[in-house]
Amino acid sequence: MRPPEPYTGRAVRVASDVGDLWMPADDQVMLPYLRSAGTWETSEGELIASLLKPNTRFLDVGANIGYFSAFVARRCPQGTIDAVEPDVRNLDLLRLNLWAHAPHAQIWPVALGNARSVVSLRLDAANWGNTRVRTDEPAAAQLAAMVPADELFAGRTFDVIKIDVQGFESDVMLGMQRSLRAARHVSLVVEFFPGAIEERGERPLEVLGRYRDLGLDRVVSVRGKLERLSDQETLSLCRDAGVNGFVNLLLRK
Repeated sequence: MRPPEPYTGRAVRVASDVGDLWMPADDQVMLPYLRSAGTWETSEGELIASLLKPNTRFLDVGANIGYFSAFVARRCPQGTIDAVEPDVRNLDLLRLNLWAHAPHAQIWPVALGNARSVVSLRLDAANWGNTRVRTDEPAAAQLAAMVPADELFAGRTFDVIKIDVQGFESDVMLGMQRSLRAARHVSLVVEFFPGAIEERGERPLEVLGRYRDLGLDRVVSVRGKLERLSDQETLSLCRDAGVNGFVNLLLRK
């Protein structure tokens, strides 16, 4: 990794189970949680850890400031890491955090999707992990290049893929169909966030159907355990948790 550029925004250092991480000082979600718990999304971390092998090829889509890339680097030092993050507010901190904790990681400053395009990013001043890709807005505070994973990673496959992009997950997966077909075995930990999906004008149940059409087996992470739920049961589980309810899906080939 090339030495990263200096970060000129307001940042604070937080001790965590993956080492000290630099966080944006204005974040009101991940920052206070990390300060209090010293970790982030424990059940997701345990799920990812269970999938790792000594030489795992890990793709982190929606890498934010790099927690899960650093998490995998600590547990799988001989593996490879590709971290994808389009939000320039997070990118400089991502580069600095991975310089310290995963210097072998490759960072890609793009959004993954189903076509090559330029997209707008809807930012959240209070939650820097809530950046949302928009393809239909005429103005934007921030723009990003969007590229299909099949184009960006042509000829490559991954063993474990984490996708957390606030309702844009199915577009990311549609753009990696060739890679999924080429992989002998692949496990994807994918956030399913009905509220964010509906904000884009899409139907959550149709998104679940797309995953099935891709030929992937699906189980749902529920309180740290994997359960086989129907589409409607999966949706109801999220609805019961409120407007921001979500679950992590484990999709496997």
